[in-house]
Amino acid sequence: MELLSSDIYGKGNILSAEAYNISFVEDARVHNICLVKMGVHCVTGKKVAVKIVNREKLSESVLQKVEREIAIMKLIEHPHVLGLYDVYENRRHLYLILEHVSGGELFDYLVRKGRLSPKEARRFFKQIISALDFCHSHCIW
Repeated sequence: MELLSSDIYGKGNILSAEAYNISFVEDARVHNICLVKMGVHCVTGKKVAVKIVNREKLSESVLQKVEREIAIMKLIEHPHVLGLYDVYENRRHLYLILEHVSGGELFDYLVRKGRLSPKEARRFFKQIISALDFCHSHCIW
């Protein structure tokens, strides 16, 4: 599959999405405007999350916000901020190649686990504060 990667994402050329073997996973998140699939880089074997955003369901203002967020994510690197490796697009969809994080979302963990011990709550809180401090120090509000 050939997809155009536009200048907003720092590329401006044709990229081959076949670098990634993309498959459904059981716990894929399906939202109104996006779907998340599991992917594996064909050369390195590294797992990635592929967020597929349906552009047709986005208003122009929301699409601009998504593009701004993508541009920011391409610029930052922090251990507690989800990494964005690449972005592909075609007329209908944006394909965000994201760092694969095992264990799911923090919210789901909290729902499953219920109350956290003070030690575990501190660990999560430190990570969140570290990420927020990093973003704010780079004028990302």
